[in-house]
Amino acid sequence: HARQTGALHINAGETEALLFFDAGEISHAECGNLFGDEAVIHVLKGVQGIDGVYKFVYGNTSLQRTVLRSATDLMLDAMREYDEGMRDMADRNVL
Repeated sequence: HARQTGALHINAGETEALLFFDAGEISHAECGNLFGDEAVIHVLKGVQGIDGVYKFVYGNTSLQRTVLRSATDLMLDAMREYDEGMRDMADRNVL
């Protein structure tokens, strides 16, 4: 929202990730062995409602550009996948 440049370090639950922002847009993401769009989606699905350490270091940049889609598109995909997973779990519990 503030269009900042820097790195967001995330350590929440079992999720340890690093997201780089360039003027507020996600430019690079790493989470375990995932990079780019997949890493962002994994982070969004994995840290919902989980307490943890979230540290933003202003000015840090990445030489790589691995995130190709907008944050909005990635959030929508992550929430869709999360909802589908919850629905699948509910379906299995009914059977």
